[in-house]
Amino acid sequence: MLEEEKIDINKRIRLISHFSEIRNISSVTEKAAKVYLIGQTEKEPISQRSICEFFGISLSALQRALTALKQGREVGRKGRPPVLSDEQKKELKEKIVHSAEKGKSLNINEVLEWINEHFFDEKPSIELDFMEKPHINSRGWVYNFANQNDIIIKLPQVLERARSQVSVDEVKSFFDRLGDLFQENNFFPHQIFNMDETMITKSKDLQKFVVLTKSSLHQPSVTLPKIENFHTTLVVCVNAAGKSLDPLVIIPMQSIVIEETPEKELVPPFSFVHAPSGWITQEIFTKWAIEIFIPYVQLNKKTKEEKTLLILDGHNSRVSSEVIKDFMKNQIELFVLPAHSSHFLQPLDLSVFGTFKKYLRRRGKLSSNILSFLDVYDAFQSSATIKKIYSGFNKAGIYPFDPTKVLGNENIVLKPAGQEKLKKQRKRLDINGKILTSQEMLEKVEEYEKKKPKTKRKKRKKKNYKSKKTLFNKNHD
Repeated sequence: MLEEEKIDINKRIRLISHFSEIRNISSVTEKAAKVYLIGQTEKEPISQRSICEFFGISLSALQRALTALKQGREVGRKGRPPVLSDEQKKELKEKIVHSAEKGKSLNINEVLEWINEHFFDEKPSIELDFMEKPHINSRGWVYNFANQNDIIIKLPQVLERARSQVSVDEVKSFFDRLGDLFQENNFFPHQIFNMDETMITKSKDLQKFVVLTKSSLHQPSVTLPKIENFHTTLVVCVNAAGKSLDPLVIIPMQSIVIEETPEKELVPPFSFVHAPSGWITQEIFTKWAIEIFIPYVQLNKKTKEEKTLLILDGHNSRVSSEVIKDFMKNQIELFVLPAHSSHFLQPLDLSVFGTFKKYLRRRGKLSSNILSFLDVYDAFQSSATIKKIYSGFNKAGIYPFDPTKVLGNENIVLKPAGQEKLKKQRKRLDINGKILTSQEMLEKVEEYEKKKPKTKRKKRKKKNYKSKKTLFNKNHD
C-alpha cells in the first residue's frame, strides 16, 4: 500500500471515530469494530487489517468484537447473547418482587413459564431440547438472574394457610399489651425470655443417638425403636441479654435407656426427658418450668421485687393452672404470642433455630443413621450466640421495643384491620395473645380444667429394651 493511500485511510478512520455514536466508547476493540462496520458502507470499504493497524489490536480481537455486535452481545463478553434485554429483565424483576409482596411467590418453573409467555412469540415448552433453547428451560439461568438482582431463592416454608390470616389488629393488640408490661415493670434485657421447641431429627431409619460423654473413649448410645414419623425435640430458652438456659431434649420413647456408660459421665448442658411422640406435653412443660426455668430466674435475680417476662407460643401444654400459679408466685409474667405469628414474632424462630438447623444439615447430621449429641451441642453453641439471640429479639420488635419492625415490614403479610377472623369452635381454651398470669386467665384455666373431659387413651404394647442403665432427668457434676 502506498504511503499516500495509508494516510488517506487513516484520515477516514479518524473522521469516523469522531462520530457522536462512537466518540464516547471506552473499549478500543468495540470502537474499532463499529468504525469498521461504518467503513463498509462507503464506496471504498476499509479493510480489517487497516483498522487493526490504526487501533493497534489483533485481527482475531477485531473479528470477535464484530461477532459479538452481530449477536447483540456486549463486546469483550464471551458466551451466548443475553437472553433478555435490560427492559425485559427489569419487567421480570418487578413481576417476581410484586408476586412475593402479595404473598404469592413464584417458583422457578412458574418464572420460566412466565418468561416464555411474555417474551417469546412461539411460547415454547419448558421441556424443549437444551441445545435448541438453553435459556428457556435452564433453572440455572433463573438462579443467576436472582443472584444478579438481589432476589432470594429458598425452599418454601411449610406454613399452614392460617399464618397468612394473622390480622393487623391482633398484632397491634399484642404490642399494646407488651408496651403496657414494659411501662409497668421497666424490664431490662436479662428479664425478658423467649421459650420455644425445635425438631432435631425426623427420620424413619434413625435408630441411635450417641450421647455426649466426658470421656472420648466411651460412645454410649440411646437406642430408639423404629417408629414412623417420630421426632426428637430440643426445648430452648433465651433472654434478650443473649444468655441461654441449658436445653431440654425430649426423646420419643416410653422410657429412656442408656447403654454402656455410668450416669456420672454424661455432660451437664442437656437435660433429658421422654415422651412417646417426642412432642412437648403439659407434664414436661410443667417440669421444665419448675426444675429449670424458675430456679434459673431466682438465681439470677438482682432484687427480690424484680419481675420476669416469658414469651412463648400458645401450645396446649401451657394450659395448666398449677404452673401458672408457680409463675405468679415467682413474679413471672407469662405472655402468649398471637396464633400463627411465630414466624415473625418468635425471637428463636427468627435467628437461633435457623442457624442451628443449617449447622446440622451442612454436616449431614439430620440424615445420618447415628446422631451424636456432641454434634447437637456444637450446633447449639454455634447458633445460640449473644449476637444471634439479640438479633431475634430485635427483628421481632420485642427488645428494643419497636412495633414498626413488624407492622412496618412490607415482607410480612397481615390481614387488613377491621376484617373479622373466622374462628372455628374448638374444645380447647384459647390462650393466644393473652397474659396467662393475669387473675382473669387463671380463673378461666381453672374453669376449663374442671370441664375438660378425660380422654381415654389406647393401651400401647409394651416393648422390652435391653439396657444396663436408666438415663436420669438432670445430671450434675
